[in-house]
Amino acid sequence: MYSVNPMGNVFILTREGKEYSDEGCRYVEDLIRRFVNDGRTFIFSMGAIYNDPFHLMECLINNRCSYVAISTHKSIWILGFEEDHQQKLIRELRNPENEGKTGWEIALNLFYELYPEVEKASPRSDQ
Repeated sequence: MYSVNPMGNVFILTREGKEYSDEGCRYVEDLIRRFVNDGRTFIFSMGAIYNDPFHLMECLINNRCSYVAISTHKSIWILGFEEDHQQKLIRELRNPENEGKTGWEIALNLFYELYPEVEKASPRSDQ
């Protein structure tokens, strides 16, 4: 069911489904490495297709041990440092209550649910 890729997958989500430059990807990689000891080479996936909750869910199911970078106007939040983040995000992407929302919205809402102290310090107006 799951495959563990020797390459680390990083899915970058933006509100508008935009892509990051190489410099932006290096910044996200540095951010991840600052918090975890992950020696894998990262593969970055981004663009409007990852705002499709079904597509993002399929990618997460097929690529265990991935990170999801959620980009807002003021911050970049990362899901994936805790083992259960990926499973929680998959559940939320499948949740019928989230129908009509983008993958970015669902991931950001989950991040704020997991880390309520961040939402208090950075109100949702930064979306």
